[in-house]
Amino acid sequence: MAGGADGIRFDILPDTGADYIFDGARAKTTDFYIGQQTISARALTSAVNASLDPAYIATTGAVRPAFVESRDWRGFFAKDELMGEAANRVERMFASGYAVEANDKAGAVPPTSIFEYRIRGENGEHFGWRHFGDLAWGDGYANVHYDLPYTLLREYLRTGDARAFKLGGETARYRADWGHYRADDFLTVDKTWNFKGLAFYEKGDHGTFKEPVPSHTWIEGLWLYWAMTGDEAAHESAVEGADAFLRMNFTYSNALGWNEPRWVGWPTLGLMAAYRYTGDARHLRKARDNVHLLVQTEESFGRKGYYISRAADVIQASQPWAWCYSQLGVIEYWRETGDRRVADYLVRIADWLTSKQNPPIKPGAMMADGSYLPNGISYFWTPEKVAEDRSVALAGLALPVMVAAARIADRADLRDRAQQIFRDYAFYRDFNVGKSVPPSSRHIINFRSTLYAASSPKVYGQMGLTVSEYLPEIAGSVAAVDRSGH
Repeated sequence: MAGGADGIRFDILPDTGADYIFDGARAKTTDFYIGQQTISARALTSAVNASLDPAYIATTGAVRPAFVESRDWRGFFAKDELMGEAANRVERMFASGYAVEANDKAGAVPPTSIFEYRIRGENGEHFGWRHFGDLAWGDGYANVHYDLPYTLLREYLRTGDARAFKLGGETARYRADWGHYRADDFLTVDKTWNFKGLAFYEKGDHGTFKEPVPSHTWIEGLWLYWAMTGDEAAHESAVEGADAFLRMNFTYSNALGWNEPRWVGWPTLGLMAAYRYTGDARHLRKARDNVHLLVQTEESFGRKGYYISRAADVIQASQPWAWCYSQLGVIEYWRETGDRRVADYLVRIADWLTSKQNPPIKPGAMMADGSYLPNGISYFWTPEKVAEDRSVALAGLALPVMVAAARIADRADLRDRAQQIFRDYAFYRDFNVGKSVPPSSRHIINFRSTLYAASSPKVYGQMGLTVSEYLPEIAGSVAAVDRSGH
């Protein structure tokens, strides 16, 4: 502990009763403010009894340009009863993380939000200095991957439900501290890679099976939590994450040549978040470099909307769902800049996804027995062979590309197909992959998914970052970006 004119600083470590080695430089120093007026300030804040206006927040574009408040969608889809039901079901799916009443009983599993999920335990405990704020899944802990802090805090701003803020705050503080790599070490003796600022990989004891990787690091939730609370620990980690993305110089050979577009995609989304929260043009310029690398790669493969590395030691196939959600940062870059080359690239991806010959997203179809086979995407795709598998859940991850391309090209066919994918996701996400179902069937909504019970936190996070793009687009709630320089 050290005291001075600026306050008291002290390091906190748990008393384990024995020597303990803290892996991965997780321990850090936190600044606390201890002032005389904190009680008065808290009383004043409570007395004001302020409330959120989610509809107003949506118009500002402050969270993201594509943002819409939670609502009863039956009125919006008054002429389409099925879509009204589908949209309300997706609202329940978003709420399933923090609102137990949004969840159904799933077989032997009672209604379960994150609160109940962590109390009952899943591959370990969810409390204590090391565990609090993270969620376990089939491979240990998820390390709040797919940016659970962002998804939950966004839900608070969409709904005003304080439970979402409570969970979003807990996960953000976890990510800022325990889930954050703080050491200044390097990957090689040549110092070609510095991990400081990245998140730990999603598998293991809070992600310690392997070193931190850019393909599994998100910082938007840290920025949002800082903007909402002024929490300096979250801000410090957000800055370190953005700095890490600035240091990374991606090329085809070190990032894309082994069919891993997420290696470039997620850092690009992080750079765009950092640019929006700081206004620092370095982040936008670096995002541009990453975006153009993705576009150039697709162009060099023939402008077909995808690429497949032909290296001898990689799988000779594309993962269309991963390729799609790797475009989230590209889409935000396009929204910010209006780059025409990037816009055309996004439309080409949508055309590939829904092409007539061997499309990655197989369209829904009525079967001879009257059952319905939902839209689904294959886990791997090659141009030479039609894949037999079709996942409804993974098809939903393509929605950001579909709705952005529909807006860019102003094409009804892309809007219609995006609607079909969204509707099928809402009704059939947790049914067995590739199976036809009675058209009147609806899957059970529970945070602990019946089909993905072992990876519920990941499924919720993936949904939060992708499927959420559809409703703002269809509702016309996308805030225009001011490119005038003001």
